[in-house]
Amino acid sequence: MRSIQRRRKPLGRVRGGRYVVGTVAREKLGCTVNYKTLKEEVSWQGFGSGEVDTVLENWGHPELADKYIKQQKTAVDAGQTGNTGVIGWYVPPWMAKQYPDITDSKNLNKYADLFKTSESGGQGQLLDGDPSFVTNDAAS
Repeated sequence: MRSIQRRRKPLGRVRGGRYVVGTVAREKLGCTVNYKTLKEEVSWQGFGSGEVDTVLENWGHPELADKYIKQQKTAVDAGQTGNTGVIGWYVPPWMAKQYPDITDSKNLNKYADLFKTSESGGQGQLLDGDPSFVTNDAAS
């Protein structure tokens, strides 16, 4: 029986697809499936060492794809999964209603007081998630 090492991104919303693929591999292909929680760069490195066999998500790391698919040839692009993700700026609905222009990133400094914390030195603070996640932080 083949053992498959699946990379598990430390993010809850992708859990469904990950376990569907794992279930198919186990039940239809007779594989043992092992899930590992790894950051993206480490996951790509795992292809070469055999520590990782599959990654279902690549959230916009062309430099990693180039390095591990084109240069090192330790990974193969198996195509799209059909999932569509959206990376963007989000605020709670109550905030958009109370401050209609807050949804324009150009106006965020105007509302910095709403986002300041004890760690941000009197300025606003942007929380993205895990540092290894792809973000589009550059506000114009």
